[in-house]
Amino acid sequence: MRISMLAAALCAGLLMAATSAAFAQPAQITQRTLLDRIQIEDLITSYYNDVEAGGANAYPNYYTDDAEFVVNGTVYRGRDAIVAYHQALAARSPTHIGTFHMVFNNLQVEVRGAAATARLIWSGILSERVEAPARILKHGRETDELVKRDGQWRISRRTIITDAGSAY
Repeated sequence: MRISMLAAALCAGLLMAATSAAFAQPAQITQRTLLDRIQIEDLITSYYNDVEAGGANAYPNYYTDDAEFVVNGTVYRGRDAIVAYHQALAARSPTHIGTFHMVFNNLQVEVRGAAATARLIWSGILSERVEAPARILKHGRETDELVKRDGQWRISRRTIITDAGSAY
């Protein structure tokens, strides 16, 4: 009986190890997935350039019609709600003296056919004077779910978590 239980436990352990190893394998990289990753990186870079420039009217171009935008747990559904959120944020955001940049790093993109996930860290940095040190106004994480429709990548769900500074 003990040997049977030990054998069963060993088999279960091997099965779990094989299953988790399969999930840990990176997605196969092909010319198609590389092109998709570049297109997604360009989409996210353009998005952050528009955030930096305060271009709330450009936001619909980045999202699917039924997209969800989750900011620190609050969900906005659909393009109109997402644009309204960004317009309200721009209206209540203080005007800063100096140069403001939204930057992102540690971008990881996983493409799965016509779906993808992008994860990154973002920071809002203000430089009030060239001679003064820059300071981080806000900092956080983001996870985007994307879909490719009619040859174009669009965000279907964006989740923002603010780790420091003002809310996104």
